[in-house]
Amino acid sequence: MAVSYALKNRVVLMIPSGGVDWRDLIYIGKFFGVPEDVLARNLRILIDVERREELPQNVMKASFEDPDEIFVKVLQVVESSISMVKGSPLISLGVDRLASRLREMIVEVLYRASNLIKNTGGLVVFVTKPIYPWIVERLAPSSDIHLKITKKHGRVILYGIKPHTTFYILEPAEDNLTPKLIPIV
Repeated sequence: MAVSYALKNRVVLMIPSGGVDWRDLIYIGKFFGVPEDVLARNLRILIDVERREELPQNVMKASFEDPDEIFVKVLQVVESSISMVKGSPLISLGVDRLASRLREMIVEVLYRASNLIKNTGGLVVFVTKPIYPWIVERLAPSSDIHLKITKKHGRVILYGIKPHTTFYILEPAEDNLTPKLIPIV
């Protein structure tokens, strides 16, 4: 989804989930055929200030212990995206990474990001892992769609919790990079 947004010249803001580095996100974009100049122009990655390395221009730092600073960075990206007539952005937030620093304050950041996107258009995706299950419970009422991806019996399974859907197997396609959805009957 992020690749599609970037290729359509729309802005993507990502806070990587735990275990994912900013380099991984750029690598994945290149793997899916997004040119470097398009990534530099349309992809924004927000990382914690604790990193002391030289970063590309599209990788920004913020204190992940300060919810207001995080929201200000998100707001800046949304406003610049709209002012550049690129359309509303895609925002992907690695909830586990933010929760490890913000604890209970994360709920406020997520609600504010969700409200911002509802008012400006676009899409916000909360990438959650089972590390902090209480967050998913709190986010459920405010979400429009809640999908679960899990691995069972060596297969990747996708199903909708809100709205409820049937189960699907995600299987890699050989002819392109879009996976096949195979319904489980």
